[in-house]
Formats: sequence, structure tokens, C-alpha cells
Amino acid sequence: FTIRFETSFSDIRDEFVRIDNIKTEWCSTPSPPGYDAPFIDVDLCETEPVDVCFAIDMSGSVCDNRVTDSVGCDNFLSEKRFAIGVIEKLTAMNDYARFSMVTFASNVQKHLDLTSDAATASSEIDSLVYTSGWTDSGGAIMKCTETLTTAANARVIILITDGTPTNGSPGVSRSKDPDDVLKHKEWATEKADLAKNAGILVVPIIIATVDTDRPYMKSLASSTDTVVSVTNFDLLPAVINSVVSITECATWLQTP
Repeated sequence: FTIRFETSFSDIRDEFVRIDNIKTEWCSTPSPPGYDAPFIDVDLCETEPVDVCFAIDMSGSVCDNRVTDSVGCDNFLSEKRFAIGVIEKLTAMNDYARFSMVTFASNVQKHLDLTSDAATASSEIDSLVYTSGWTDSGGAIMKCTETLTTAANARVIILITDGTPTNGSPGVSRSKDPDDVLKHKEWATEKADLAKNAGILVVPIIIATVDTDRPYMKSLASSTDTVVSVTNFDLLPAVINSVVSITECATWLQTP
């Protein structure tokens, strides 16, 4: 929403201004189309130490299986820029933030243990090499959980993904077969539940494509207040502030 003020000046003397006839008008302003992000009032929260793990999707669907080199594609670059943008915004507000990072596709790889060096974290993300592959969301959540300490810090997993799990469940083929996908989804749900039960805030950043099961991906979140979705990769910058607010209010959002 916006608030419109209409005023008139009736007198100016020395350093004082007299204002008469103040009128206010509340105007509804529609959210820009293409994304859904909660509004979290950071004034409700106190700045506190927070540990954040980014899980960055490098599966084939991110680049529509059309990549011929390790640079990836514009969509992959958008993911990286988004994560770096969150780091920059969060560290500008919070001197006690630490970051770790994993990537996931057919395999899950840890690239960074927790560090308070934002420049190092951003550099590691910027240097990521695209792999393509299937989508092991559960493995990514599990690996992120391992990187987050059991200290008193608020802990957050930011899962950036455009795909439904097609990999991960032990003994199940990498596949889009509905029966296999169901087992991979159950595996990811199990890992998300373990993280949430350990007091970690799970924040899915859902880039909704044709193959994305949005209701299922939302179910991985800690609550409806920790789900962010966009309809394409280009809109990721529009939700950086929302994600930072969620992260800043992690402990408050965990309180029943």
C-alpha cells in the first residue's frame, strides 16, 4: 500500500513551519506480478547471530538441458547473483551472520563451511561451475544441516530450486517416473523434517516452472511465512529483501 499526503503551508517563521489542512488517503498498490513473498516486519525482531546455508540447484532443468560449457546459463547466473545479493544485504544489517554453501544436482557437494567472511562466501558462489543433472533436494537439505552448528545461533537453510526431487532416495533410480519421484519426495520431506525438528528454519525459494510441484515444494518450508516463489529466474532480485527479512527474523518465526 501507499499513503498519500495532501498539505498546505500557511506560515513560515524563523525555523518553524506551520502546516494546515492535512489530508491522508490510503491507496492499495498491487504486488508486481510473478512472485509471492511474505512481508516480515524486521522491527519485530532483534538482530542476532545467524548461520545461513545456501543450497543452490545445478540440475538440468535450471538451464533447460541446453548448456554446452561450465559457465552455465543466464538462469544459473541469476541463482548465483541472488545468493550473493542476500549475503550483501544481510551483512549490511547484521554483523554476526555466517554462511555456508552446497550445490545439488545428481550429486550434492559442499563448497563452503560456515564463515563470517562475506567476501569469501560471495567469491565461492561466484566461482561455481555448472554441472547439470537430476535434482537431489533431500540430499541438499541434509548436507546443509551438517554444515550448520548446534550452537545457539539462529540457523537457516535457503533452498534455491526450480525442480521437484528426481534423485536422492537410497536404492531408487534417478527418474521422473511418478513412483520414483514419490520416493524421492518422501526422502526430501524426511530430511526437511529433521532439519525443522532440529530448530533450523527451512526457506524454499521456488522458481516455478512447468515441472515444479509448487504445493509439494512449499511443504518443505518451516511455515507459510518462509516460502518465497517466483515464476522465472529473472524475478529473483525482487525477493532478496523478503528473504533477508525472513533470515533476520529466524528465531521469531520459529516461535510458536
